[in-house]
Amino acid sequence: LQGSIELKKVWSGTGGQTTLNIGTSANGHQIAQQQTGADGAGPLTTGPNAVNTGDYYVSESGGLADYDADLSCVSGNKTDTDGVVSVADGENWVCTYTNTRKQGTIELKKAWSGTPGTTTIKIGTAVASGNVASVDINGAGGTTGENKVDTGTYYVSETAVSDYTTGLVCTVDGSEVTPVNGVAVQVVSGKKTVCTYTNTRKQGTIQ
Repeated sequence: LQGSIELKKVWSGTGGQTTLNIGTSANGHQIAQQQTGADGAGPLTTGPNAVNTGDYYVSESGGLADYDADLSCVSGNKTDTDGVVSVADGENWVCTYTNTRKQGTIELKKAWSGTPGTTTIKIGTAVASGNVASVDINGAGGTTGENKVDTGTYYVSETAVSDYTTGLVCTVDGSEVTPVNGVAVQVVSGKKTVCTYTNTRKQGTIQ
């Protein structure tokens, strides 16, 4: 008496890489094992595997720390979500792991103290980069607005503002954090990271 079982992968958002397993024991791969391609590329399935009737375990391993996981198994009008599939004679089970990239938001604001000036505020995935957001500021405060991004490290910066002292304050969901090396901040899943550059006009006296 036989049926079949197949394990597929779907990425939601930025794709990653993991290994799909079908086994006769929890987290095992006695039936099939398939590493998916890098950055969400194929192969994205173990393909159908003919098996004797009985219980089989599906799992995935590695590379998923930044993802939320959802599992759905279907055969005809039967469904399963716990990772243990009971294959009956003639049943063809297809299980699918959907992994969704964890995200948060990041925003960079500008404030002037004293006479305002001009600059460009930037958020990027590398130092001084503006590949996430870049906004020109001219004579008033401003903001990049909230930017929904994958969790991880991001870098805030502004172009040179001569004749001003610079202060940078960052918060995650309202709690103050210290930027690493004065520029790097973490975006945490489901949370808002907000940084504010305050530039104060240098002054002296004349008599």
